[in-house]
Amino acid sequence: MEGDAMEEERNQRTEREGAEQVGLNNQGVEAFRALASPTATPHQPLPRRARTAHPPVLSFSFFSLSFLFTFFFHFFLSFFLLVSV
Repeated sequence: MEGDAMEEERNQRTEREGAEQVGLNNQGVEAFRALASPTATPHQPLPRRARTAHPPVLSFSFFSLSFLFTFFFHFFLSFFLLVSV
């Protein structure tokens, strides 16, 4: 008889603790939903980077153009000197 009363008390305590834990879990879920909702904290969207189709040619390839010009100038000069001799 006494064992049954202790068992019943243990079951009620377990149910009560379980209900408290479920309540805490529900509070956590509700808090997360409040944080995750788009209306919780208004925010500005991040600015998009300005997209250009092509960067200006002379800004990034001035040195490569000057190198190619020098190379071809040297090549054609030596070629014409070789042909003319």
